[in-house]
Amino acid sequence: MAVFTLLRNIAAMRPTGISQIADAMLMDRTSVTRLIDPLIKSGYLKAESVPEDRRVRNISVTSAGRKALARSRGAWQEAQKDLYDIIGSDQWMSMRRALRDTVRMVREQERP
Repeated sequence: MAVFTLLRNIAAMRPTGISQIADAMLMDRTSVTRLIDPLIKSGYLKAESVPEDRRVRNISVTSAGRKALARSRGAWQEAQKDLYDIIGSDQWMSMRRALRDTVRMVREQERP
């Protein structure tokens, strides 16, 4: 699931740096790097140096990565539906509110 979410986030932010990916996913840069490196080697992501600063890499989803996302979308939606069916609408909405509020609190805590 983490790989699917990671690919979806990178596809939505295209292209973007590791720091921005880490911020969006509430992860540290090291963890993001560990997750994306195998995806780059597998051809699902590509990393390109930024001309202004060669130390910075922009990460984007390749056509193979977009195809993998498309193949996975149905399974992801089915997993979401299964969870919804198990926990019901009230718990679903409560969980979504709790996640949204948690993300907001973490982001507020990280601001200087």
